[in-house]
Amino acid sequence: MAVYPAKFSVHKGKNGAFQAGLLPPTWEAQAGKDKDGNPTTNHKVVREGSILIEMAPFLKEDNGNKYYDWANKKVSFGLGIPDISNLVGAAGGEVKLIHQNEKTGESKTLQVTPGKDQYEGTYMMSLFVTPKEGEKLSSRISFTAGEWNVFLSLLRAMLPVMLGWDRASG
Repeated sequence: MAVYPAKFSVHKGKNGAFQAGLLPPTWEAQAGKDKDGNPTTNHKVVREGSILIEMAPFLKEDNGNKYYDWANKKVSFGLGIPDISNLVGAAGGEVKLIHQNEKTGESKTLQVTPGKDQYEGTYMMSLFVTPKEGEKLSSRISFTAGEWNVFLSLLRAMLPVMLGWDRASG
């Protein structure tokens, strides 16, 4: 049975939308033997999981329903364990993560900035995608203190899943 967990979403009306979802680790079956020497199939993580962040701008409103441009203007960023450790370890400070794709020449920058003055306790997440050629894409979304704390809690909870530790047994 395949399991598809829900995505964590934050919608900010005409300012855009954010969602984050788990990309589970990749497992590989390996032949083995149990303690009595009987053949078994064991599984090994061959690629750690990640958290996929996606952001999209507001598209239109129709009968009170807001729609976002997930198809054309969506920007995404994959968070690996080092990225999550930087976000969680920032203790409310600014974080800037940069991913370079050597094959395509594309650069992605995720920046989180804590609010100041009347915005203290909030966070602004900005995502910039710079392709080798073509139009630069960007998106920004603000998080309340509660939304940010929930997001960080979910990231912490997903670390064992990303490593496959949730399925480990003696």
